[in-house]
Amino acid sequence: MDNRYYKYGCPPLMSDGRFLTSWVDSDVLNQYIRHVNKIKSSNDYRIFLQKNGNTIINRERAFLIKKNTCAIGGKCPKVGCNKSE
Repeated sequence: MDNRYYKYGCPPLMSDGRFLTSWVDSDVLNQYIRHVNKIKSSNDYRIFLQKNGNTIINRERAFLIKKNTCAIGGKCPKVGCNKSE
């Protein structure tokens, strides 16, 4: 793990994808989605996921990108800047 740009608001560099892993149990996530959207039956939940699955995935992706990308405007900090990073 590389954390040399922490003071600039950047997350550690990791090549194994741990930062994208959700440690929330799938049953808990499903119950949360059902509760927030006031879905009672399994069939209604299935239809909801079929209609809104792409939106849910895209929102999760946008959240992860925002959370795990550098917050210095896409510019490399002057400290040890390397074009390959």
